Amino acid sequence: MPDVTRFFGSYESDDTTIKFTGFGSTKMFCQDRMRMEDAYFKALSKVQSFKTDGNKLSFLLEGSVILEFSR
Repeated sequence: MPDVTRFFGSYESDDTTIKFTGFGSTKMFCQDRMRMEDAYFKALSKVQSFKTDGNKLSFLLEGSVILEFSR
C-alpha cells in the first residue's frame, strides 16, 4: 500500500483574501513527516491573502510570500 497522508480543513475567501481553519490530517506516525506537517499547517494558519501569476499560486502574510505552489 502506498504511503499516503490526507489533509483536510476549511477556508473562507473573497477576491484576494483567504483564511484557513480546522486543519487536520491522517496521522501515520513518522517524526520527520510530523515536523513537516506541523510547519505546513502553521504557515497556512498565518495566510492572509493570495495572488496568482500564470501557473503560480502564492499565499501571503502582510504582503510577503510564505507559501508558493506551481503547476
